Amino acid sequence: MPFTKEQAIELKAQLKKAQRKILPFFYCQAGEDGEPILLIDRRAPSLSRPLRQRAQRKKFVTGSVQMLPNGVLGFLTESPPSEGKFERNLKMYFGKLLPPLKKMPIVNDEQFDALEEEANQKKRAALTQELNTKRALFEADPKQLSFKECEGLMNLIDQLQSLGNDDDALDELDDQIDIELTYRVRVREAQKRAKKALSGLEKNTAKAEAALKELTAPTESNIKTKLKIQKSLLNQLRKLRAARETILKAQAAR
Repeated sequence: MPFTKEQAIELKAQLKKAQRKILPFFYCQAGEDGEPILLIDRRAPSLSRPLRQRAQRKKFVTGSVQMLPNGVLGFLTESPPSEGKFERNLKMYFGKLLPPLKKMPIVNDEQFDALEEEANQKKRAALTQELNTKRALFEADPKQLSFKECEGLMNLIDQLQSLGNDDDALDELDDQIDIELTYRVRVREAQKRAKKALSGLEKNTAKAEAALKELTAPTESNIKTKLKIQKSLLNQLRKLRAARETILKAQAAR
């Protein structure tokens, strides 16, 4: 049966699916009725079995429809695309009712690997450029980068290493950033503890000052109590001053 509009609509829907996930395909030069067959479906391997047996011309091409490393939807073939006039029929036969098929590239494993390496080289170049910019800032003064920016710099290093960049300098930079972030976390925790202690001291100081105001009568008992509270208040004020100095030093450090 000749290729119909209904079949073209179904294939178009499968092409959209293939943009999100890899789908197997099956091509036959001439089926039972002598017309070319193209299946793009996750069940293509099983659906193609009876078609193979009844085909008039047993010239088949199989593989997958998927996004290629260069970002283009194409055919990754397990057989030569010249087999059974596959490339020609894509353009001249199926492409008449489904024009996108005319422009879809057909590649084998070797060509796919070459495209992948080319894409990786471009990605490495872009990542390296971004890394070098942020690296210069970090090495000049780590305080120029926020905590999240430092984490982003470590992520760039991970991406480059996943693409095969095994430069020892990257490991060294990663270690330096890790040390810097660990230090910042400890400083932040120290600041929280100091602020908590400061809050407690301020409350105790306020209570002592309130108690002093209540002791207005100049009795011997009140005088002793007042002196005791004043001594406690002085100790609280010293601790308060020391806590504030600790926080200021920690903030000045980073």
